[in-house]
Amino acid sequence: ARLIQRIPFDPFHYLISPHLSCMATIDEKGYCSCGAIEFSCKGDVKFNALCHCKLCSRFAGVSPIHIVGVSPKATAFEITKGADKLKTFITPNGKFSIDSCSECSARLAQGPTGADFRAIFPVVFHIEQGERGCLLREDLKPKVHMNYENRLYDHADDLTKFKEFGSSPKMDNSGKIIE
Repeated sequence: ARLIQRIPFDPFHYLISPHLSCMATIDEKGYCSCGAIEFSCKGDVKFNALCHCKLCSRFAGVSPIHIVGVSPKATAFEITKGADKLKTFITPNGKFSIDSCSECSARLAQGPTGADFRAIFPVVFHIEQGERGCLLREDLKPKVHMNYENRLYDHADDLTKFKEFGSSPKMDNSGKIIE
């Protein structure tokens, strides 16, 4: 068994790295599963990643999750319909929040409470190709893995893998530090 060191959540740990995104800006619309909430997402893209951290994984029930970090927080996640249906969960330590629909429980955005960005889930963007398709455009596909030390299994892909969030050491597909 691998020994994983527990690191307390620290909002200053979420320093943004230029390695984490190739997009400059974003302007998307999205909605929850039931359509009760609609939102716009506009701003500077700070990261576009598959996150393996325990917090993200446990809240989502899956690992990794795909998130796009957008700032400033004021325009990153603006409700355009159904603000009364928005439910915000704040972790017991008050340092992290998750926005979801109170009707269908779809998760829409999350992030450290003190940061000037929101992490948006591209799966809720309005990207449709007919009745069944919703393939992400190339610019919206994840660019890196973050918190790869917490992965549930090895990922044999060509994406850069960071041990933690941001400019931490890089890892190979098996989790061995390479830088």
